[in-house]
Amino acid sequence: MKKQPTTIEICGIGFPNKGAELMLIAIKQYMQQHAIRWCMTPKNDYHYRAQYQLWQKSYIDRFGFNFAQPLAMLPWKFRRFFGLLNESQVDIVFDASGFAYGDQWGLKNTQRLAKNVEKWHKQGKKIVLFPQAFGPFELTGHGQLVKDICSKVDLIFARDPDSYSYLINKTDKGNVFLSPDFTPLVTTEVYKTSLAYRDYVCVIPNNKMLTKGDKTEQSHYLEFIVNQVDTALSITDKVVLLSHDGHRDSALIESIQAKISQPVQCLYIESATELKSVIASAKVVISSRFHGLVSALSNGIPIIATGWSHKYRHLLSDYNAQAQLYKSQDKDTAAEHLTKLLNDEQFYYDTAKVLSDKGQDHKQKVEQMWAKIEDLIQLEDSTL
Repeated sequence: MKKQPTTIEICGIGFPNKGAELMLIAIKQYMQQHAIRWCMTPKNDYHYRAQYQLWQKSYIDRFGFNFAQPLAMLPWKFRRFFGLLNESQVDIVFDASGFAYGDQWGLKNTQRLAKNVEKWHKQGKKIVLFPQAFGPFELTGHGQLVKDICSKVDLIFARDPDSYSYLINKTDKGNVFLSPDFTPLVTTEVYKTSLAYRDYVCVIPNNKMLTKGDKTEQSHYLEFIVNQVDTALSITDKVVLLSHDGHRDSALIESIQAKISQPVQCLYIESATELKSVIASAKVVISSRFHGLVSALSNGIPIIATGWSHKYRHLLSDYNAQAQLYKSQDKDTAAEHLTKLLNDEQFYYDTAKVLSDKGQDHKQKVEQMWAKIEDLIQLEDSTL
């Protein structure tokens, strides 16, 4: 019988969020030298998974019941026609959730992970939690759930010092490491879109600022973004609103359009790599999306940032750019900084140089993360 390739399940990727998609691309690009069969539990329309050649795991959890169990009982010769893999065929699990485990989300996500980790550990699978934000875990029972997870996971990468501190006292296995977001290694081609929008001011709003931020943030956020767009428009006509989460930010973008001094172009880009390419060719990026900021910073593009969790503060700290993380009520200070970036060439060059140098440090740390993962899973190079 022909030996089946190593099968890796990727968890935590939520389409159409482009940050999540970039994490999937980063994993697949880095490991393309290995013969791997990738799979994912079906959570979205098939066309999202099809473009990345992801097999379907025969598991659809609803109310604690696997509705795909009848499909799992089909013989392999039939399941492979439909791209279906059973739990027993998965060798390694990569969790790339971004930010899903912490009190802000309640216990549900962590409970589900703890249940799955218990099962995967008994089955002898290797389990890696990729760089992501964690915590805090102050809700009753939350800390114990995390301890149970840490005791059975092989590698856990916390994306920032706060997340690391929430985890490090939950295990004595030496399996928790500090490592930044891993999407800067994603390579992109030069797209017509990125050429068309070169040197634009890219504005990337985030609807979570209206739901997850504190009350002051929520009440001032729309005004902040409108003010930044109008400030940019007073200096240049090269301004574009960019969606980083499919059409889920469309209502917010429409609200911004209704309040700014003149309409600007809006881009809804399907390809995550094309979106990253547009961001990397920008003049300045004004972003409330974490991975929008990562794509800008790692390419030396100056930013104006707002954020709703500790992950933003630590990302900007890694780039010596923490002063560019603004509260929504600080619109005038942010506008002054934006004006200086667009009008003062030397200031712009000096800012971009610091970011570019820090971007190289960031990429080196990601390589170190991958070295630990390679040591764990020990796959042979091969071509599919």
